[in-house]
Order: sequence, then C-alpha cells, then structure tokens
Amino acid sequence: MNASELLRYRLASQQISASKFVSSGEAARWMGIIQAQDFAGGKWALALRTQQATEVMIEQAIADRSLIRTWSARGTLHFMAPEDVHWVNDLIRPRLLASLQTHHRRDGLDDGQALKGLNVLSSLLAEPVKRTALKTQLEQSGFSCEGLRFNHLLVRAAIEGLICLGPREGKEFTYVLRDEWISGKHIKTREEALAEWAFRYFTSHGPATIADFAWWSGLTMNEAKMGLASVEPELARIIFNHETYWMSPKMEPAPAHTVHLLPSFDEFLLGYRDRSLALAKEHLFSVVGSNNGLFKPIIVKNGQVIGIWKRVMIKKEYQIETRFFDGKEVNIKDAIQAVLTYAN
Repeated sequence: MNASELLRYRLASQQISASKFVSSGEAARWMGIIQAQDFAGGKWALALRTQQATEVMIEQAIADRSLIRTWSARGTLHFMAPEDVHWVNDLIRPRLLASLQTHHRRDGLDDGQALKGLNVLSSLLAEPVKRTALKTQLEQSGFSCEGLRFNHLLVRAAIEGLICLGPREGKEFTYVLRDEWISGKHIKTREEALAEWAFRYFTSHGPATIADFAWWSGLTMNEAKMGLASVEPELARIIFNHETYWMSPKMEPAPAHTVHLLPSFDEFLLGYRDRSLALAKEHLFSVVGSNNGLFKPIIVKNGQVIGIWKRVMIKKEYQIETRFFDGKEVNIKDAIQAVLTYAN
C-alpha cells in the first residue's frame, strides 16, 4: 500500500467519499467523536458524513437530543451520539480530570471553588439556561467568574458528568443537566469500553497506528494497547513505512481524483497524531497559522490537502472563497455545490 492509497482508505473509512448514514446521530456514533469547538465547522463535519444533510437538520438533531455537544476526549468540545456520552466519559474522566485540575488551579479554580460552582450549577439548570444568563446567576450566587474561571468550571462540570450543551436559543448556546437531557445510561466495564473505543476508532479512521489512537482518545499507550488487543482479530493489519496500521477489513478505498471541502478541525486531520501524510510540511503554516491551534477549512484531493477555503455571505447568499497551494487550481465545482446546498 502506498501513501495515496492509504489516504483514500481514510476518506472511505471516515465516510467522506460516500456516507452510508441517513442521520447525523448515526454518523457521530460511527466516528466516535467529532470535534466541535468551532460550532459551524463541527456541523459541516457531520453533514458531509451524512446523506443529504442540511444545516437546519443538524440544528434540529441537537434540539431533539439525537446529537449531543459536550466536552470529551482531550478536554475539547465534541459532537457525540447520546448513547456514547456516559461510558466514554467514565473511561476518560480520571486521567482528564487530573490533567485539567493543574490548569484550573493555575487560573484560581481550586477543588473547593470548583465544588461550590458545581453545586450552584446543579441548582440553576432546572431547564436550559443561556451562557450569559448562567454566568450572571453564578456571580450573583457568590461564585467569581473572573478570568477563565467560568470556562474552566463548565469544562469541569461536563467531565464530572453534570452538564452538557443544549439547543441554541437565537444565536446563544444553552446548558443543561446531562442526565436529565440524555435519556438512559449506557454503561460499560473498563475492558468493554477500551475494546469498543479501539474498534470504533480503527474502523472509522483506519488505516491508523496505535500512536494515533492513543493521541485521539486521550488514553495512555498501555490503555490503547489493551483496547487494540481485544479487537485485533476483527481488524486488518497493514505495514506502511515500517509501521503497523489497523483498519476495517471490509473497507474499500475512495475513488481516485475526488475533491472535498472539509471544515476547520476536521477528523481527517485532527484524528491522527501524525498528519504529515495528508498535509505537507511546507503547507502546515497555511492551515494551522501561528501555532495557535486554530485549523482552517481545507481543500482535499485524493486525501492530500491542496488548499484552504472559507464560506462568506455576499448579498444574502453564501459563497466560497478558495486559495490553492502552489497556485495549482483544480475543478471543485461539485465540492462547492455540496457546501452551498448544505448551507442555503
């Protein structure tokens, strides 16, 4: 297998080249997590992995609770299927809390203050509350939201299993009590969770390495190896550049010469520790910028990032602006139309 074929397998595994899912909840479950700190980008990431999805349909899935947005792996906002939220949170919580507490204490949110804030949050969220109103009510209760303390408290509350995000009201996000918003708890033993998480990752992101899985999941390397060992017989093993990659044995590569417009923070790049196969080193700065961690939307051909794009509003209609690396333009009319159909 060469690099081009490996990347085309990833396009197929990630449901980018063609999706078998009719709902965004199904797509989210297949992918495990879809990064969503960029709300607009996260919605498009789900839509392009769902058959004929529109932006309105994604928003409706959030409102009807078939799609959940919450802090999960690596302490980052993600979209998830509701049936995955509890057991994934249980799996990653211990290590993630230990990591987050260091940052939180540095910004003045010690365990005592966090407990006070969590108790107040619990009393305030009898129904969805907008972010600005929630911050005001916390401050009125005596909890200081100075600096990053409010943001840190929300992350802590999500990882502790108290809250998740609810539907938008206007353009503002709301917060809800997780266990009241999501009906039913899906619980797994640690061994079951490790195996399930490994299987989900390698079938939806493969071909990928064990190092990729450990980075994506936030697990230790030993935990990642335990998960892989449990499902190894169900996966295909390939060798590329003297490294072992794992994937679904049922997957076929995406057709050659396909072009896609992927959003910022898309799993096609963010889902791997090593992104050098898809993104050449000389173009890294154009996509990531000044090391601020903000990934721009990308143009992908045959799995290679060949440019960047953005959606702009002109005369009350969305249009697409592009910049190709090396000045090498390609025909992306179909890819542009897919984005415009979704948005308009």
